Amino acid sequence: MCLAQTSVDFDVRIESSVLKPLQEIIETDVPNITKQKNYLKKLILDMDSARNRLQAALKHTSNSTSAGSTTKADSIKEELEEFEMKVEQCRVSCCTRFNDNL
Repeated sequence: MCLAQTSVDFDVRIESSVLKPLQEIIETDVPNITKQKNYLKKLILDMDSARNRLQAALKHTSNSTSAGSTTKADSIKEELEEFEMKVEQCRVSCCTRFNDNL
């Protein structure tokens, strides 16, 4: 009887000290990490798109002498810089959240 009670007590302690914290991580942290990862992917795609548009605008600017095309290239460059900053902030945020969960 004593051995059976010890086994039950051990199982209860394992559940409370290991399984419940793991379940909490699975239910709360994993979805948040997945959401952040998807947001980072979207930002990277937006940044790549802005980079490609900037290259096209710069190519167009070098082929023409229009002031409007230079303004457009400058506008796209600012947009690209903004996306680069957002991507970096998101990466830092992801790393910080990941390290906090460890």
